[in-house]
Formats: sequence, structure tokens, C-alpha cells
Amino acid sequence: MIENETAWRRLSWFALLPVGLRIGVRMIRESLPALLGAGAGAVLLAGFGLRELGLLALAALLLLVLYAMAWHRRFRYRLDSDAIRVRSGLFQRRELRVPWDRVRNVELRQAFYLRPMDRLGVVVETAGGQGEEVSIEALPRAVAEDIRRRASTSPTVLAQDEEPAAEPGPVRGQCLHAPGPGRVFLHGVASGQVWLLLAALGGLYGPMSGRINERVGDWLNRFDGGLAGELGLSWGVMLPAGLALILALLFLAAGVASTVRYHAYQLFLAPDRLRARHGLFETRERSLRLEKLQALSRVESAVGRLLGQCYLKGHQASAGDTVEGGESSSAMVIPGVARPASRDLMLAIDPCCRWPSHMQGVDPRFKAFWRPRIQLLLLVGLFFLMLRLGSEPWGVIVAASVPVVIIVLLTGLAVQLRHHRWRWAEDQGYLFISSGFLGRHDEAFAMHRVQHLRVKSNPFQRRAGSVELELWLADGPRRIPFIPREEAVSLANRVLYEVESRGPQFL
Repeated sequence: MIENETAWRRLSWFALLPVGLRIGVRMIRESLPALLGAGAGAVLLAGFGLRELGLLALAALLLLVLYAMAWHRRFRYRLDSDAIRVRSGLFQRRELRVPWDRVRNVELRQAFYLRPMDRLGVVVETAGGQGEEVSIEALPRAVAEDIRRRASTSPTVLAQDEEPAAEPGPVRGQCLHAPGPGRVFLHGVASGQVWLLLAALGGLYGPMSGRINERVGDWLNRFDGGLAGELGLSWGVMLPAGLALILALLFLAAGVASTVRYHAYQLFLAPDRLRARHGLFETRERSLRLEKLQALSRVESAVGRLLGQCYLKGHQASAGDTVEGGESSSAMVIPGVARPASRDLMLAIDPCCRWPSHMQGVDPRFKAFWRPRIQLLLLVGLFFLMLRLGSEPWGVIVAASVPVVIIVLLTGLAVQLRHHRWRWAEDQGYLFISSGFLGRHDEAFAMHRVQHLRVKSNPFQRRAGSVELELWLADGPRRIPFIPREEAVSLANRVLYEVESRGPQFL
């Protein structure tokens, strides 16, 4: 049978810019960490002037444009009644076929430079794929919405209607959540992205340490040379103030990044799915089928607890779960939720997710297991650190007396707080698990969605008569540590009963 090649479609020339940007970002993301980690970045920065760096950047840009044009020329896509098919590849030809009934999510993206032409990018994700399974750029709105409709329509209906009409609007349904700019900004501050910025700055410090140390040394000499006297400041004031300023700038950067990403965020509830729309420079529209919802969680960081701010996550099945800003790529993030309204929003998304008023704690022997082990690890590390600094063994013991007391007290407090946060409850076929340390993580899921469970214990737990229950959903495991064996077996049997009576939900 000869295939009809006319059914294959090419991308518009408008797709060249987003394709080039995507390829460039991917190349930078993949090569920059290795470049910096190997120290090659420092060699390049030290051996090249501005003219050489400019010529190098221009050559890289030219190669990127040529590669994007060749990739665009060989890209084809096709919409069949039962699947979407894509041909791509420059040196190696690749053809991918994704059945419509296997599509987990279709995300629509519209960058600011495509808005005048009303062109959208389409990202198709599957439960077994590694992130973005299919990505098609700069499609007309009617075609993009047609792809989304095909993914949410049964194959039987599509076979009867080969060219179904597109949805009239980008978003439909009841608006559940629309946080203002302040809430969106606070989401960036409270969601933990600031620590990722710190890690990125730490990676950049290695290759640029020479120049940074030189500049800092010049500033310190100026400070000691008279600036301190003129300002009337001492090192005891300047050092904490400088650290506080750096931390404040990082929190500000995280808040601005969140504002750009979640600008004008709106969450809609349709009869069969959640749909979120947001973005400043690139408008994104993402949906989550309610029948594919594996679990619903509420995340509250330590900073978020101070600000009364949290965010929700709707979990879907995923084979390759990457993390961006502490947020899972397979999860739909609902930012800017006030703590008092979070439980009502969870209930609006899933009417069965009614959080119980009483939850059971884990076995107190959790503290007896973890406290001495953590304390021993920290004390051994402190001992070897002081030996490395040149102290005598007996001098180490004397000098470490105060740090030892601090370590023992803080470790005991931390383990006590961690034990206090672990809670679980079962109600009306749903399992509720709460955990955390300085922050808090609450999660609820239907027990019939469990695909695999395991009861395990270590020698300490076997002597104490407690076990750890591990429950695997389609997107990963959940665990309840240190619960009595009888309770764990009883709960496992109830989970198995729910799975057998209601049927497993694999995807």
C-alpha cells in the first residue's frame, strides 16, 4: 500500500524563530553545565577578548540559523483519525506515531512574537513519554485547537467525523482560581526557587572565581582604606547586611520569574478536565483530565508558612519526571493559593477530597531510630573537620564541646518536628498523607489508583513491631513510615479491596 504523501503537512515559515530558540536553549542547557564544570569556561573567558567572544557568538548564531532552517525543511506532521504522526530529524530520520487515546495532555503555547499572526505552538505529552513527546510550532489557531479536540475525543467519533470542528474559544468552564499579581509574586518567593538560583550562582562562581575575587578584593581594600570610617560601619554590621541584601535580591528575582511565568493565571474547571492559562511573554494553556488525576497535593514551604501562601499540584502519570523550580514537569501547578482557601479549592477540584479532621501519627520509635544515627553522622563529620583544621585529638574534643551540645539539641528538635509532621488517615476510599519539616506537604489520592504496594521493614522496625508501607501510583511512590504492622496489613488489604472492586487506573 502506497502512502499518500499529500496528507503530510509542513510547518509555516513563522516556525523558524521558535524552532531556532528552542534548539538554542536546549544546546545551552545541555552544554553549559559541562563547560563550566570542566573549567573550560574560565579558559575561554580568560583567553578571549570582547572581539573574539563577539565573533564566536556570531558564528554560533549563524550555525544555529542554518541548523534550524534544515530541521524546519525536513519536519512533517500528519493528523489521522486515530493518531498524530511526526517526521523529523536532520542526519537521522525519525517518525513518531502517537495514538490519540494515549495522549495525556495537549499544551498550547503562544509566544509574544506569534500573537499578531495568531499562531500557536502545540506540545503533546503521553504518560509513557519522556516529557514533550511531540512539539509543533507556529500552527494556525484552528489547527492547534483541532489537535487538542482530537486528543480529547474518542477514536470512534473521529472515525465518523474526519475533520471535526475546532472549539470556539481557547478556554471554557467555571473559573476556580485567579490569583492577583501579588499572590503570583509571592509564589516565586515561597516556592523554593531561590535555592535553585543559589545553586546556579554557585555553578557560575567556579569559572569566574578569579575575576570575582579580584573585584571583591578591590572593594574590601577600599572599605578598609576609609570607606568604613566615612560610613561609620564595621564588619560586624556590613557582613550580615551584605548577605541579607544578596538573599533579598535572590527572592526578588524568584518573584519576578514567577510573575513572568504565571502572569494573568486562570484555572478553569470543565466537566471532564482542569484547564490553566497563564504567561506574559509566552501564553500557555495546559489541561489535565480529571480521570487521569493521580493525586492532589498542597505544598507549603517554610517561607510560605510565614506568608500564609501555598500552592497545589495535580499529579499525572509520567515516565520521565523532570523538576523545574522544585515543581514536577508532569504535575499541573496551581500557584498563589492562600492557606485558608486551599482546602476549599482542593474540594472544588475533587469533591471526594474532603480532608479529615483527625489524622493518625506514626510510631514514636521513629525518633529513636533516626535521632542517634543523624547525631552520630554529624558528630563524626565535625570531628574530622576539626582534625583537618590542624587541632590535636584531645584539643578537638575540648573545642568541640559547645558544637556537640548544639548538634544534639538541634538534631533532637528537628527529628521531633519531622515526626510531628507525619500524619495519615483513610476516609471514603481516599488516603490522606501529611509530611514535612519546616514546611508542609499534604497529599490525597483515591486508593483504587494504587498500582503496587509493598510492606517492608528493617531490623530495628521488626524488633519494634512496625513497618513502612509503600504505595505506588502511576506517577511514583508514596510512603507511610513506622506504622504498626497490624495497621499496615489492614490498610494494605483495604487498598487491595478498592483496587479489585473499582478496577485499577493505570493512566
